[in-house]
Amino acid sequence: MVMQGGHEAIFNLGLRSIEAERFGEAEIAFRQIVEIRPGDSAGWGNLALCLKEQRKYQAAINAYQNLARLQPGANIITVISISECELGLGNLEKAKALIDIALKDTPNMAEVWIVAAGYFLRIEDFAKSLECSDKAIQINPGLAVAHLNRGWALLAMKELEKAILSTLEALRLDNNSLQAHINLAAAYLQAGRYDEAIEESLNVLLRQPDCIDARVNLAKSHTEKGNPQEALIILRGSSVRNSHTRLAESQAFNDIGAIDEAIKCLEESRSSVDNTTRPEILHSLGALLLKQGKLDPGWKLFEYRKKPQISVLANLAGTIPHMARSMAESKRRILILKEQGIGDNILFASLIIEVLNEEVELFLEADSRLHEVFRRSFGKNIHLIEKHSEVSQIRFDDHLAICSLGGIYRPTKEAFRHQAVGYLRTDTEKTMLARERIADLSDGRRIIGISWFSAGAKRQNRKKNIELMELISAIPRHEECLFINLQYRWEVANEIDSSYIRQMENIYTPAIDLCNDIDGIASYVEACDCIISISTSLAHLSCSLGQETHILLPLSAIWHWGSRPDRTDWYPTARLYRQSQLDDWEHPLAILNQALERSK
Repeated sequence: MVMQGGHEAIFNLGLRSIEAERFGEAEIAFRQIVEIRPGDSAGWGNLALCLKEQRKYQAAINAYQNLARLQPGANIITVISISECELGLGNLEKAKALIDIALKDTPNMAEVWIVAAGYFLRIEDFAKSLECSDKAIQINPGLAVAHLNRGWALLAMKELEKAILSTLEALRLDNNSLQAHINLAAAYLQAGRYDEAIEESLNVLLRQPDCIDARVNLAKSHTEKGNPQEALIILRGSSVRNSHTRLAESQAFNDIGAIDEAIKCLEESRSSVDNTTRPEILHSLGALLLKQGKLDPGWKLFEYRKKPQISVLANLAGTIPHMARSMAESKRRILILKEQGIGDNILFASLIIEVLNEEVELFLEADSRLHEVFRRSFGKNIHLIEKHSEVSQIRFDDHLAICSLGGIYRPTKEAFRHQAVGYLRTDTEKTMLARERIADLSDGRRIIGISWFSAGAKRQNRKKNIELMELISAIPRHEECLFINLQYRWEVANEIDSSYIRQMENIYTPAIDLCNDIDGIASYVEACDCIISISTSLAHLSCSLGQETHILLPLSAIWHWGSRPDRTDWYPTARLYRQSQLDDWEHPLAILNQALERSK
């Protein structure tokens, strides 16, 4: 396309296109300018800007270099613009070298600190990025991009309300910033403010219909609201599909129980996935394969999950290669790092006995709430620590994160023949006292421990929840049972449940700390006839004690519950009751009723 008119007319047309953010049109105009007048430094500068805004980073670098040749001793704006392009290309070392030059030459220039903040965002050093953004704002508080970067770092650090405020300030300064609207939607999404996330995403899509980030935020918001089918319509309606859309599609398919379709989405992304989403894609694929019982490929891909950081440990001799050897081939002193939640750590603790059988000296990092029961259960051959920094002066021969034990000790279905039953032990005296307290109340009634609520705001937590009255009503002759309330933070479950607990004479809440006293909870679990729970840490604790445990699961349960209708290889004493339709507890509760009727 050739634009008509003289040099000045084409130049002004290009400027108007930049102002209107029509960078493709502006690129055409300024390419003509530099072809007509190769020595026009303003033309090269504007062409470089258009290319950078379109993410044509290598072409932008070439244009900036032409500008620098025309203006020897290129100004610092050119230097930091080239560093931004190098960041976009993933050339982090080149970008950092240019940023260091700029910071040394002009430490009081806000734009340099803004680019530095972007660099630290890229390498996921969010605290440093926040520091650089604050420095830029201190120098010039009126730069929208500085507040945008600040909000971005805070969002990554899960400081959601602060992230929202910083991003709103960026929009106050520049309401046309699409990236700020995208980031605000992402912050609202993580904060559980789904309607606001939807509104922001729709605003972006009105201006840029093929914006992938906005479409993904919109779809995830609908999934979180319990509308995964709507999310799939939104994602499939895009003319552009990449790893981000496929990951969101996979999550929506998983939410409706379409595991094969979820896996297909992730498999399609494996070959073309970009570096930013690759670990999440592969980890998610690994979890789904584990859910289907495809253990060998599942464990290998599950290793792409985010693992605990160990940079403070200067005395580590090495790391266990990717599932390449057993503990027996390692040396004697081993450190196992905690990860994820208490339930996950209880689950993988079932493999600790097998680690100890390798005759290693084991240091286990674990939540302090688990120390008492772990120490009693695993004996003197285990050193329990709360943070691995406590043992920074000890030299370890090897280390790994606790979930990686699965790939070593459970690589095949046959390996579950070694799965321990009742591998955790309660305190005999505490359990006796719990039995005595309950006996005074039960008068021969069936004693059932219960948990029905997960406190997280995200859909993955909320979809597990069930109304307490609905749960109890499904239990045969429930008025003849004594229910032991073992629900973590039951007071905030909801007002109706809390009121119901206080009114019902056959619901007993033990006088223990249901948030922190895991050992005390374990004693009450053992004192019950059985436990009925949703997928919470109580379910894991009950199963680890060998207690009869009935677990109610949503349509898309977490991977370790597998895909078998009513059993899991991890816990032989568990009986599972799965939803057959999204958010519908009628079917699993009916099966639970029948099972309890038969076992009475």
